[in-house]
Amino acid sequence: MKQTYSIKEATEVLGIGKTKMYELANSGEIPVIKIGSRTLISKKVIDNLINPESNLQKVDLWNLK
Repeated sequence: MKQTYSIKEATEVLGIGKTKMYELANSGEIPVIKIGSRTLISKKVIDNLINPESNLQKVDLWNLK
């Protein structure tokens, strides 16, 4: 099962543009994982952005386990 998305994959899942995704990542609004030149986004972060009401309490995106 896929645990991370590339920026391109995340834009497709979220339905937003690449520029907006990089803005969110660079501003810290969406936490990212940097591996060399690759920028990845956790599946948990994407899932929480898509369906935030599934969580009964506010989730700290920086501390997902």
